[in-house]
Amino acid sequence: MNERTDWFPTTREKQLEKARTWIHVLLPGNPPPFGVPQGEAEGLKTITDEAGNSLELAVSGDRTPVIIAKCRDDFNHLKKKMRFIKSRYFIGLTDAELASLGLRPHKAHSPIPPPEGFPEADVSYPGVHTLDLRLRPVAGQPTFDMRSGYGYRIYWGVMPPGGATVEAAIGEKRELMKPPTSGKELSYSRWTRRRKERFKFDGDSGKTVFFCIRYENSKGEVGEFGPLFSAIIP
Repeated sequence: MNERTDWFPTTREKQLEKARTWIHVLLPGNPPPFGVPQGEAEGLKTITDEAGNSLELAVSGDRTPVIIAKCRDDFNHLKKKMRFIKSRYFIGLTDAELASLGLRPHKAHSPIPPPEGFPEADVSYPGVHTLDLRLRPVAGQPTFDMRSGYGYRIYWGVMPPGGATVEAAIGEKRELMKPPTSGKELSYSRWTRRRKERFKFDGDSGKTVFFCIRYENSKGEVGEFGPLFSAIIP
């Protein structure tokens, strides 16, 4: 079977089962598991519930051609949503994390050496509450390549002026009480192979966001943390 296409079950009952497995893992998420925003997870739940309701009607004695067509559309929508989440947020997960989502572990291919180097990024400000990080290739390491087993894990955390209160530090946003001294102290992380990553910080204008990046391969092996850097959220 093709590992790229056999992740989505063939029967609608199994498709709902897998979608509900993802929802169970992703909701509630504090912090969001695997970097999946709460809005994405809640959107998946809404679409899954709608598909489940459509299937019940489609197999009932009251089904009509319109109901059957709506059921087909709802399941196509479900597959599209799950494919997006899988391709955007489930890259670089460990075999155990994949198993929790009902996905197959990575196949063993040619050995991938542990990553090295100290990655950095250039920051730009495309809009209000928004920052772009343009990742720099690490000297002596493989370049960005979707066929490669390498990527970057970006760590970040937000600190309000003067530092967060204890309540804010342990709250939903896990804000920082003081400037970090290591990437280990940052609240969130995201794994990527993309050349540019966009971060949105709604409602956080004027706060400082700290970033730190390290090289990581698809086996979860990591290099050293790169230098900390920061930016003021516009």
